[in-house]
Amino acid sequence: MGAEPHLGLSITPALRQADAVVVNGEGTIHNTHTRPGARRLLHSIKRALAATSAPLFLVNATIENLRPRDFEVLKLCERIFLRDRASCRYAEENGLDVVFTPDLCFSSSYRQQLKTNQHVVTDSTIPITSASLHRWSRTVNARFLPMQLSRIRSMFRWAVTPRLHEKAADLYFSLISNASSVVTGRFHGSVFAMIGETPFLALGSNTSKIQSLLDDVLGERSRFIGADQLDTPGLSVPAFSLEELSLVRAYRISAAALAQGMFDHIAQSAVLYSRKAVL
Repeated sequence: MGAEPHLGLSITPALRQADAVVVNGEGTIHNTHTRPGARRLLHSIKRALAATSAPLFLVNATIENLRPRDFEVLKLCERIFLRDRASCRYAEENGLDVVFTPDLCFSSSYRQQLKTNQHVVTDSTIPITSASLHRWSRTVNARFLPMQLSRIRSMFRWAVTPRLHEKAADLYFSLISNASSVVTGRFHGSVFAMIGETPFLALGSNTSKIQSLLDDVLGERSRFIGADQLDTPGLSVPAFSLEELSLVRAYRISAAALAQGMFDHIAQSAVLYSRKAVL
């Protein structure tokens, strides 16, 4: 479940029958002072636990800049799996016991695809950055690739037609993996570029998640640029070095093992809860 399960329809009956509840955090839980969506997701945790005594797990999450009260909600989780080490450090500094598990896309079946001569520029979560990227894509004759056409259509795909959302994600990955280079303002634009082994540059998002991703995978941030650098004459995307490719491939292997460990833990907890419920 996420912040807006089934567009607000009640999921209480399903929760009452659940042996475990998994909440997909994605990059949502940050800046809760100003972001209603982040607060809704935290509220969904409390709402779920009011309907069931089954263990609840927060997975695939980034957390940053939370209110003190938000940590009390997160402590209600049976276990928290965070997708970047900066989030893990922040959580531990605020009294949470968490487990590092990379973004689940890294353990997906996505693979490198045949490259074309097309350059791709994506949008950003930040409107002004998206506008800069769109202008720059026209300047360099690159394909502009927004992650979603509209918030409403994305919500509809998630809640009503999840297969369409999966197809859209597959297409988004293919266009990035097929590209000769990518400039992106998206976390998953960077993730997909790494998985597809497509050289990329990344701009900042609404948290430090992209910088943390680069730290975790490559150990440095030379592929991170500011929006002002788009005006640099002759800006180009450097090819991957052999060392970078080795680091990305090793990270994917580690990510798959950590994801399997996470799912095994959740499954075992669900079995234990089910057995207790029968007694």
